[in-house]
Amino acid sequence: MGSSLNRVKRLLITWELGANYGHLSRLILVADAQRALGREMLFVVCDLDAAQKLLAPQGYAYVAAPRLKCKPSNELMLSYVQLLLAVGYADQLALQVALGNWLHLFNEYQPDLIIADHSPTALLANHITKIPAIQLGSGFEIPPLDHWPEMLPFNSQQKLQLQDSEQQLLVNMNRALIVHGGLAMQSVTELFKNCHQLLTTFAELDHYPYRNHMNYIGPIYSVSSGSEILWTDTLQKKVFAYVWSGLPGLNHLMLALAELDIEVIAVIPELSNEALLLFSQPNIRIYRETINLSALLDNADLLITHSGFGTVSAFLKQGVPVMIIPDTLEQFLVGQNVEVLGVGLVMGSRRSQDSFKQTISQLLHLGLNTLSSFQEAASQFAARYRNCDQVIPIQAVTLAIHNTLNE
Repeated sequence: MGSSLNRVKRLLITWELGANYGHLSRLILVADAQRALGREMLFVVCDLDAAQKLLAPQGYAYVAAPRLKCKPSNELMLSYVQLLLAVGYADQLALQVALGNWLHLFNEYQPDLIIADHSPTALLANHITKIPAIQLGSGFEIPPLDHWPEMLPFNSQQKLQLQDSEQQLLVNMNRALIVHGGLAMQSVTELFKNCHQLLTTFAELDHYPYRNHMNYIGPIYSVSSGSEILWTDTLQKKVFAYVWSGLPGLNHLMLALAELDIEVIAVIPELSNEALLLFSQPNIRIYRETINLSALLDNADLLITHSGFGTVSAFLKQGVPVMIIPDTLEQFLVGQNVEVLGVGLVMGSRRSQDSFKQTISQLLHLGLNTLSSFQEAASQFAARYRNCDQVIPIQAVTLAIHNTLNE
């Protein structure tokens, strides 16, 4: 009988919270390297439609992640604590059920290692199972280990609210742990302490800029998947837009782009047929599926996005300025970092057609023959990371997996 040491290692790759394709795209690149080493993998995902599009064609097995009972709220979230409460941790019973489902999944699959991408409940369950784990994230999903800071300035009343929220979160997590035979935590920050953390970002773009001793391995993203679309040979400035169909202000953005003397290639997933006809113009080509960005990066002059982190990283590494149109706090924080670096601008709540035209013209230096300060800053950023290609962060994850499996 063969030794258990020689059996194929099983990796459980989890994605519990978040939207769009960025999380899965990152995890697939990690999984590809592990598959080449003969490892067995199961994905646990919160978006089965995304999994069907991205995982199924490559032959990866996947199941649905246990669901929390999320209650939509318009309240402004000031910390990661409040985010967890908003996505379902405020409901004690639902959290206990979700935790039990994660434990059942662990027991059924018997993984040797968990790779967790924005998967707090999977890591909460791992306080009981103690399976070796690696946490991947672009920053927002991995708050500092010593404390979970507020993400926006707050007043004295909001400070009390944050303290109450943190106490509620700790109580609810501990009750769930105890119900399933685990031990209570002393602080909410213990949630992520039983795993190795790898930040798939640049330090300058970290949502929490004041960390100590973090392992920044660089962003992991794919630019080569999808159909190949090329710029035309015109001398117009070239703008790539990646936004979602429900973005506030989208109509005004597209009208502004149509009026400018620029060439636009836009990816807008789930855009309706009516909107596709309305927004398509002689200078604007629109696609609803992922396209190959590798052929567009070299000659692009501006990225417009709601802040797909991998997309932002890819264009900044190429020296292309960015306009962020945030719809969530996470996206707003990326935009703040972009402005601090001087490589782009954030659109606020004022999203009229004129304000879009003005901001885009400013970023592109339309009508001028000199580089804008944004273009110069983006070029400096690209020069700083010219040697940081996709091989490096994937190798870092592969090494971390090897070391963790052999601890």
